[in-house]
Amino acid sequence: MPTFNEFSVPSRDAWNVLLEKDLKGQAWTNLQWQVADGLLVNPFYLAEDQEPGASLAGSGPGWEIGEIIKVEDLKMAHAQIMEALEGGTEALDIQLSRDLLPEEWAALLNGVELAYINLNVSAVGAELSFESFQAGFWPLAQQTGQATQLQGAWSNPQASLEQQIQALKWGPTHLPKFRWFSCETKLNADPVQAPGTLSELLHQANVFLEKAEKSGLSLAQAQSAVQFKIKIGRSYFLEIAKIRALKILWANLQKAWNLSIQPAYIQAELDPQSQDDNPNNNMIRAATQAMSAVIGGADTLFVLPADEQKDPVGTAFSRRMARNVQHLLKLESHLDKVEDPAAGSYYIQQLTNQLCELVWEQLRQKV
Repeated sequence: MPTFNEFSVPSRDAWNVLLEKDLKGQAWTNLQWQVADGLLVNPFYLAEDQEPGASLAGSGPGWEIGEIIKVEDLKMAHAQIMEALEGGTEALDIQLSRDLLPEEWAALLNGVELAYINLNVSAVGAELSFESFQAGFWPLAQQTGQATQLQGAWSNPQASLEQQIQALKWGPTHLPKFRWFSCETKLNADPVQAPGTLSELLHQANVFLEKAEKSGLSLAQAQSAVQFKIKIGRSYFLEIAKIRALKILWANLQKAWNLSIQPAYIQAELDPQSQDDNPNNNMIRAATQAMSAVIGGADTLFVLPADEQKDPVGTAFSRRMARNVQHLLKLESHLDKVEDPAAGSYYIQQLTNQLCELVWEQLRQKV
């Protein structure tokens, strides 16, 4: 049987000669990329550069197609929810700027089969009352007869420690497949921010575990309650490596706490600052941004409408195109069939490893 052994393996020096020839005598080091302080990336890597890395297997292939619902007018938000679900959305991010009354929850989710979607509720710009969530959502969850199987999250970054602990005490027994603490940062997806973004997310997770332990709560339950929200920018390879590094670093943090390792749950959203005022540009760019998120291993992906800069909700057409980007990646590219598609790429693996080393050191300095 023919093998690749019959081909010679070019040395690094041979590659450097070719590079400098193409660069017309300039040094190949001109192609190095200084991503951030302490993170210098070469234009190519070889097998000999690779170190054994942590396995990213275990979370399974595929992701959920998400859509953001900004609730201002209940009727409009409900109509958008039904449109999204009919268009193939699998996860909703219900963004609230105020508490809803029980009857408003019922109107908003009227006709929604909660057992078949991933429902995320996010506070935007204000702290929401956990009691209002309990009073409004819990009766709807009970009506399904499958409350213990419902999937979703309660994300309230401004919540007090008391609110966080209250959610963690109540949640695992009533909605055990919900996540109750969301690690997120205001840093944008500029490449130079990548290490700082990861170290901030992991620092938040570590502080949350500390709070749970001091409150006498189960660390295993606290661990299961964590999710990470991450913004996706324009730097294709870096965004892939950023998500992969987050998965590895979360596993390392769990080891440091002597916990059994659970895969990181990651919600990815296109960074609004990566968009411009040209919808056509945004629509094209969304495809590569979405690819970087799912190749990196995001569990849920929210692609912004291409006209989001002009209309935060988008139009029916732009929302449909945002969903269809993900449908194409699943139904035509089959990216949901492969676990860790980036495995075997020397460049991405090296970038992942460098990010892990840099971020872990930053995290050590914070704790």
